[in-house]
Amino acid sequence: MKKILIPIITVLIIGTIVGLSTLHRTSRATTTTVHKSRVIQQPQPITETTIAKQPALKYSCIIYYAIKHLKIQRWQEVSDFSLGWQVEIYTDQGQTKYLVWSDKHIKADAKQLQPNWFTLKNDQVTYDSFGVHTFKKI
Repeated sequence: MKKILIPIITVLIIGTIVGLSTLHRTSRATTTTVHKSRVIQQPQPITETTIAKQPALKYSCIIYYAIKHLKIQRWQEVSDFSLGWQVEIYTDQGQTKYLVWSDKHIKADAKQLQPNWFTLKNDQVTYDSFGVHTFKKI
């Protein structure tokens, strides 16, 4: 009886080992990996409606135009796009000026020089530049 049991047990052990290794390989092979593909969004055109709803976008467009297309020398000082801009709306004698500072995080104590500014009237933009070393507070 021992002579018959030993080959049967051996076959069972070998079968179990082969079965488990096959099962282990199969489970690895069937594992699927999902890769998220990066969706590149196309920029949307800027419309009058968009600008009417987002004044900051309008100001950015005006500043961008001054830097990139008009090449006004003093406006080049606000051309560091990584810093951004800070726009303050200032009204003097019924005329609204949009003061442009060269850093969106600029603090009041750093605003020693008069900034560049622009005005809007009847859908027309007028660009102005600061006076150097006036030390006047606006």
